[in-house]
Amino acid sequence: GRQCITNIRTFADAYFFSFQTQQTIGYGNFAPESHGGCGFHIFLVALQTMLGLIADAVIVGTLVCKLQRPQNRSSTMMFSDHIIVTQRDGVNYLAFRIADMRKHVLSL
Repeated sequence: GRQCITNIRTFADAYFFSFQTQQTIGYGNFAPESHGGCGFHIFLVALQTMLGLIADAVIVGTLVCKLQRPQNRSSTMMFSDHIIVTQRDGVNYLAFRIADMRKHVLSL
């Protein structure tokens, strides 16, 4: 019979076609054909694209939530008990110390 997607002969070919579809790279060696009897294959490609988009949205959303999550910084920041006003080059400066008490500064 006729192929619904040209040049698909192995699982690797089908996987590569699926990857091209998902990443919207475009079709080179493999391309869908529209002729009778390919409705199921078109449905599978559309379903795979929708599920891939949902997976991408969940992954990106999870990362954004993790990176933008507010943290209780008041318990990990310490300020000095004393402040000073000093003069350098004729300009007054207010000085105090801040300490970050987290064990790993770059950890999320």
